[in-house]
Amino acid sequence: MTTEETTESKPKNPMYGKTWTVSSRHMSFVDAEQAREKLATEVTLAKVRRMSNDTFVVKTRATTLTTTPRKSKAKEKVRTKTEKKKRIGKQRQR
Repeated sequence: MTTEETTESKPKNPMYGKTWTVSSRHMSFVDAEQAREKLATEVTLAKVRRMSNDTFVVKTRATTLTTTPRKSKAKEKVRTKTEKKKRIGKQRQR
């Protein structure tokens, strides 16, 4: 099995890599779980994470993907070596 086969057979989840925001902090898991249940809806994901100082954090993120239109990159004019040298020379004079 090559790496190409593994990437094709396992497509990424569209939510992969999206950021979570901290909604609230709690001292006990029971309180955090109750807050998570209130926040969890069809449009919002919620999870509870235990922090190193034994506090619990409720994190949320939206499940709807907002797509931003891709900007087309304007192609720059192809410059020759002499044009590049002139431009660099002008920048050095400043």
